[in-house]
Amino acid sequence: MKKVNQTTQKLWMILGLLALAAFMTACSSSSNDGPLYSSDRENESETATEAETDTESETDTDTEAVSSVGTIVFGTGSFDEEIFNETTTFVQSDDILLQAELPDALGTTEITYILLQLNGSEEIYETWTQNVDPTWDTLFGVYHEPLIDGELEVGNYKLRMFRNDSELIAEGNFSVE
Repeated sequence: MKKVNQTTQKLWMILGLLALAAFMTACSSSSNDGPLYSSDRENESETATEAETDTESETDTDTEAVSSVGTIVFGTGSFDEEIFNETTTFVQSDDILLQAELPDALGTTEITYILLQLNGSEEIYETWTQNVDPTWDTLFGVYHEPLIDGELEVGNYKLRMFRNDSELIAEGNFSVE
């Protein structure tokens, strides 16, 4: 895999920041229409409790579960079946498998992956899309084959999976030594 050129990196960073700004604006403009950071949820609960006389029902409403981000597990194993050896540390010649466990069904036919290289900051290393079945809540497959994809650079990485290009649905970290 080749490193994305600097212009493309900057473009993705700008798009990511715009998506984050849109997401935060959407979250702040509605009370229960999307996920909120836990500190925002606590402040919303305190404000609602002060404004309402029925604090018990308001507290029940404010403590409803908010969708969480799924986990991406990495490892080695059979390309057709499962991860036999779960690990987050690989050498450059290792084939890497991934399995993503999601909190709910994908709800889309295409997901976007962004691989970040962590070198004191998060730099976009690679991006790609994958067609999926919208009813799936688990994904398994070969993530990286050095003989086909080339070797990953030595370093630490974070893989993020997005629905609709902006909604983070799963992430996981690994390193290459």
